[in-house]
Amino acid sequence: WRAYSLLSPEEGAKLDPEKGNAAHTEDPYPGSLPAPKGSVTVAMVQNAYRDHYEGTPYDLTVGMAAGPYGNPNRVSVPPTVAVGQWERALSMFRTSWSFVCEAKPKGRAVAWFGYDAPHGTVYLPFYGAATGSAPT
Repeated sequence: WRAYSLLSPEEGAKLDPEKGNAAHTEDPYPGSLPAPKGSVTVAMVQNAYRDHYEGTPYDLTVGMAAGPYGNPNRVSVPPTVAVGQWERALSMFRTSWSFVCEAKPKGRAVAWFGYDAPHGTVYLPFYGAATGSAPT
């Protein structure tokens, strides 16, 4: 639901965020949604990876869902300490790396690689047509 609402807002708005998409959900979310050609950018995908439901009723940076100073990151606690669950954000603090692959014609694809969790990384471009590296 959230990725759809960020990358194809018009179509994503038609989905019910309360429904979920578990294995036995009746009428689950579709595998993909249409988006106008050229409307989804690399930056939009990178920002979707960084999302903590900001601006929605499930925002992990405000209210009871927020940690100290609005920190959206959650660590596991034994069930005897706290009962219940938090939403799982698209951006997880324990992610080691992430990437966005951008397909282009004539072998000019770009892989944008982030060496840390999406919310705190800078994406570096790696060019598919590169034949060498910069001189050192």
